[in-house]
Order: sequence, then C-alpha cells, then structure tokens
Amino acid sequence: MLHLLDCENVLLYSDYMWFQRRVVRLFFYVLFPFVLIAGCQTDYLNLLPYDDAGQLQMVVEIPAGSRAKFELNKQSGRLEQDIKDGKPRFIEYLPYPAHYGFIPGTLLDKANGGDGDPLDVVLLDGDVRRGDVVPIRIIGVLYLVDGGENDHKLIAVNMNGVFNSVHSLAALDQQFPGVSAILATFFVGYKGSGVMEVRGFGSTEQATALLNQAKPAHK
Repeated sequence: MLHLLDCENVLLYSDYMWFQRRVVRLFFYVLFPFVLIAGCQTDYLNLLPYDDAGQLQMVVEIPAGSRAKFELNKQSGRLEQDIKDGKPRFIEYLPYPAHYGFIPGTLLDKANGGDGDPLDVVLLDGDVRRGDVVPIRIIGVLYLVDGGENDHKLIAVNMNGVFNSVHSLAALDQQFPGVSAILATFFVGYKGSGVMEVRGFGSTEQATALLNQAKPAHK
C-alpha cells in the first residue's frame, strides 16, 4: 500500500514539475524573443564610415515614407524613437521623401561647422529598412541652418537603384528634375515655419570636404 508520505512527495514533485514547465514556457514565449532581438541589434557606435571593401556606408534611421522620428542613442549605440513631451515623436508634416540617416563613425563638432552629431545623409532610392547599413555614393550636400546652428545634409544615391548613373547634383537635376527642390522644400518646412533655413546646395567636392572634416573624429 502506498504510504501517505509518498503520496505527498509525489504531489510536491508534480507541483514542482508544473512550476518548472511554466517557467520554461515563460522564458521561451515571452522573454527569449526580447533577448534574441537585443542580441541581434547592431552597435552602430562601433561602425566605421567605410565597409571592408572601402565603400562609404550609411545607417538608415528613417525610411522614406515614414513620419516616425528615430535617432541614434549615442550612449547605447541603438536606434531609438525620439521622445517629445513624453510621447514618441512623429513629424507633423509630409512623410520623409527619401531615406534618412547618418554616416557611422563620423562626428562634426560645432568648431568645424557641425552640430556635434554624426553627419546626416539623405539617400535617394533603394528598398531599405530602418537599421540597415547601406553602401552609398555622395553626390552633394544641402546646406541648412536649424535654429542658428548648421544642420547640413549630405545627399547620396543607392548604386543599385535608378539613380546609379548620377554622380553630381547637376546630373541629378538634369536626369531627375525636381528631386533637389523636393528635398529643400521638405527640410525647410518639416519642423514648422521659420525654424529651418536653406543656404543652398554644395557640389560633390564640397560634400566630400565636409565628410573629410568629420572622419578624423570616428572611434
């Protein structure tokens, strides 16, 4: 005959196994996906301006067609949505007309005409997502002033897209009329009236000079 104490031990063991299964399920179905995602995220602070093949690259923060304002967290190295007034920030304007991001491993301080952040870049064309690291070719620069501080935007093309034959802003305007005007109109208006000021466009050579100013600051 089974002893009463043995029955209690069986019940305790059964409860323990039930609890253990619940813990395992909790980890795999709830916690594990977050651990996996966190582990797969790129540390953008350790990226260099050029890839292993020597091609300039950018990190996509905001894909074309999005209003969600994402930025690089310079402490964690992650892309995070900007917070304004305690809420995730969405621009109150038309969505971004081109992909937007930054050149990793760059930093243009205010002494050199920058804003203390990585160089901003606007990418024309390409099927990309937020967080993608994309090889690019610089064709010019849009000179902007934001609240009295320089906030210039490099203009780049995706070499595998319809703009792959474009090597300068002159070629862009000739082959794709209106694109540069769209970019200038968007950036002068997306923060509201009177905030951003356009100071014109710069050539490929001027954009490259701006990039070279920032490159020595990379880690």
